[in-house]
Amino acid sequence: MAELHYQDKRKIENVIEEIAYSRVKRFYPTIVSKATDLPLNTVFEYLLKLTLDGRLKLEWEIRCDDYECNSLILRTDDIDQFIGQYVECECEREILINENIIFPVFSISGHYRQDIRESKKKSPSLLKAL
Repeated sequence: MAELHYQDKRKIENVIEEIAYSRVKRFYPTIVSKATDLPLNTVFEYLLKLTLDGRLKLEWEIRCDDYECNSLILRTDDIDQFIGQYVECECEREILINENIIFPVFSISGHYRQDIRESKKKSPSLLKAL
């Protein structure tokens, strides 16, 4: 992936800050892609970078492959242990876990959420101190 322009990074970070300030517990990369009008793969790769500095946490959701059901079967941060395994959904179907039913979901770290909320409370201009 080519390096993101600072304006695109800022767009993504602004959405993440809004999510951190809200009560949203988890979010999908698609919402950030739609909010920023940036390609999904670009957004996903940048969100992965934000997991490295502790702002975000990545988990994986396994969903039923029956479109009428689409239930969440489980959520994990270690998807490798489940790939190739069979699980039973609440709709009583036995499902082989593969990449077609695995979805990334991100959450805001507690410390980052707290930092954002505190900074929004006391958001007078830093330039006033000058």
